[in-house]
Amino acid sequence: MPDIVIHLPLSDYVQKVIDEKELKLADVARDSSLSEGYVDQISRGLKSNPTRDEIICLAFGLKMNLPELHALMQIAGVSPLSAGSRKDSIVYMTVTRGMELQRCKELLAECDEEFVILSNS
Repeated sequence: MPDIVIHLPLSDYVQKVIDEKELKLADVARDSSLSEGYVDQISRGLKSNPTRDEIICLAFGLKMNLPELHALMQIAGVSPLSAGSRKDSIVYMTVTRGMELQRCKELLAECDEEFVILSNS
């Protein structure tokens, strides 16, 4: 699936995932720690440049697996996960194990790392 959708705009890919997984916008927002209005703006194409950390958080809300996360990051134009980064390694591990964002944040905090969410309105 990811190879096919790489050429979709971010908003179309996010909406496609929401539709395919039958997710509710409010649940995506809650599970991503982003506001419902912000997630709505992304899914409607009104916010086209979320930060890398916002994209990663959104992936948790969208219940993405690793290939889906990689596609989302590529579509959003943010750098991919790097094995040389402690933060990215924790994200990789939590996504591949199907953990929730809250657990990822806890593990990041144990390593003095965190997600920086700039635009959450």
